[in-house]
Amino acid sequence: MLGKQIMDAAKSKFEYGRFLSGHYHFAVNAGKFTKEEAIKIYRDDYDDYDYPESPFIVEGSYVKWHAGINEDGMPCGGWWFDYSPTEDKRSVKVWAFRRAKDGEKGEGND
Repeated sequence: MLGKQIMDAAKSKFEYGRFLSGHYHFAVNAGKFTKEEAIKIYRDDYDDYDYPESPFIVEGSYVKWHAGINEDGMPCGGWWFDYSPTEDKRSVKVWAFRRAKDGEKGEGND
């Protein structure tokens, strides 16, 4: 049932993007791109420029569009990681990227 409740990622406007804080720092739409394509996008858009030699981990997660008021009282909106998408049809399945921790085997730039 969960699969029917989650938004069809292929129809989502979200393709990929950077995230400034939290567990993950980059995400690619899993309904539009394979894991291999997501890794290429990550390397082209983020990894080669910011951390060319650091290993990384790719995991499945979800993002969702949120709108609200920021700390300055101004309206804002954007994509946020959604760690509990169980009943939210607006969540989009993504390939989520994070840095490998010490001792953790990750993928690197060969």
